Amino acid sequence: MSNPPGVAKPTFEHHRWDTLVTGHTRPRISWKFVRDSNTLPAWEQTAYEIEISTGEASTPVRFQFQSNESVLVPWPVGNLQSREKATARVRSCGTSNPASGIHESWTAWSESATIEAGLLSPDDWSAKWIVSTEKYAGDGPLQPLRFYKRFAVPAHQEPISNARLYITSLGVFDAYINGSKASDEFMAPGWTSYNHRLAYRTLDVAPLLRSGGAPNSICIEVAEGWYAGRLAFNGGKRFCYGGDELAVLAQLEVHFGSNLADPWTVATDESWLCHLSGIQSSEIYDGETYDMRKETDNWESLILSADEKEFTPTNSFYCTFNAGQWPPHPIVGAYQKVPAQTTIAE
Repeated sequence: MSNPPGVAKPTFEHHRWDTLVTGHTRPRISWKFVRDSNTLPAWEQTAYEIEISTGEASTPVRFQFQSNESVLVPWPVGNLQSREKATARVRSCGTSNPASGIHESWTAWSESATIEAGLLSPDDWSAKWIVSTEKYAGDGPLQPLRFYKRFAVPAHQEPISNARLYITSLGVFDAYINGSKASDEFMAPGWTSYNHRLAYRTLDVAPLLRSGGAPNSICIEVAEGWYAGRLAFNGGKRFCYGGDELAVLAQLEVHFGSNLADPWTVATDESWLCHLSGIQSSEIYDGETYDMRKETDNWESLILSADEKEFTPTNSFYCTFNAGQWPPHPIVGAYQKVPAQTTIAE
């Protein structure tokens, strides 16, 4: 017996199906069809139904449309608010003979896909941009910096249910929570026209946090990337976008239980400290230079219980930016490490 095709898990905008957060208030929805040897031949969609649920305890709402569209169809409900989650699933109706409209059949429901709105308004940010108080700019490349903060998540009668790190930089960054890298992405947040807009990332860091008043640390290492590195032709030019300092903006929001309205927050400000990286230079075109003699042991998880005189304070500054939430760029492959060997040729 022949059946209609299956419907794959829907996606939002141009993101992958596993994207955590969107910067759109009305993210458009797309889906693909999955067929096998029992699928009806020449089956075409004539209508579709979307089921949407928003909020923590929302009753799903269904919408039906007479349409053969399955790519970037309009969001059928109200605008998402900052931090709000929505779940969607789809099914389609179609026939192997669209002209006659006979023998129409519905597919099974797709797997549900969840999307979450990021920080959609500048008012959602309590974090400040921070830079080192020491100026390292010169004719050569900017040495990467590490920005540190130690904190304790307060004890609470309910467990941590949600923790998001909203983060961006003037440069490219790696973020660490208690020594563990917070994302599998490299060179975040990517290249942009810095004078017009700046992308930020939203990272799920709940599994990395220690609760109940235990000490935590966050470290953000920033390198120049496209922002301040050498770009363009004929040898290139540094500081193409007018900035000659590395900076970071980060906001950690922790939610307990079902309370998503009033998060506990750690944000970049003048209380953060800064230290030069063991990496001496890190550039897009000129590679990386690393000096282990100038490295700090376990720097990713430093709680700063050691001599804080080695660290420099930070300054904050204000600038407007058009934040965009773009898809991340995870690792696509890795080479196996091979131990050093000695080869003797006779």
